[in-house]
Amino acid sequence: MKPKYCVVGSLNMDMITRVERFVRPGEAMQGISFAIFPGGKGGNQATALARLGAEVEMVGALGDDVLGRRYAELLDGQGIGRGGVSLEASISTGTAAIEVTAAGENSIVVVWGANGRVEPARIEAARPIIAGCSSMLLQLEIPLDSVLAAARMGAERGMTVILDPAPASDMPDELYSLCSVITPNETEARHLTGEDTSTEEGIARAARALLARGAKAAIVKAGGRGAYLARGR
Repeated sequence: MKPKYCVVGSLNMDMITRVERFVRPGEAMQGISFAIFPGGKGGNQATALARLGAEVEMVGALGDDVLGRRYAELLDGQGIGRGGVSLEASISTGTAAIEVTAAGENSIVVVWGANGRVEPARIEAARPIIAGCSSMLLQLEIPLDSVLAAARMGAERGMTVILDPAPASDMPDELYSLCSVITPNETEARHLTGEDTSTEEGIARAARALLARGAKAAIVKAGGRGAYLARGR
């Protein structure tokens, strides 16, 4: 029997405009192209798992609008379970409006929308869905108390709890201790630990600092330099 994963987190529609340069205040400028893609850190995790052939359940929220209904169809098309995904009235689906320049720079405005409705009570309501999974993936694009509630639930059930601490944000000490694996990138590891992660030695110190805070394992992602793994005893 293959493992089953539960992703608790954000669902955004990414609206990407390609431009020669960033628009200036008060300026109207012709763009190069426009596209809409399903995103959100939670949705991206669920999609990656599904494409790898895993069985996945999603817990989150979408607005009861055209973007939310389209995202729900996309989840269905990938075979991602959405019994834990609600369609919320009177609020928009989460969005990310992204400008990408010809030089590859980007500017992003994120609106949480329905992601803000993923409250601890919703995590509790999804307990039967979560209980059927062996691993849980989390990020920080829903309310922090909900992330903590989900991590507690996963740890209580002996699940593998994997946290991508993005976007970079301060976290309570308890959350570290509930993580089987924490997976920051260099910037996030620097924010969480205060270590200079521009060197391999600094990355190693950051990873050890994450273990000292209670995480059972830490993977610091370092782009083209690869990743650094540290395990607790």
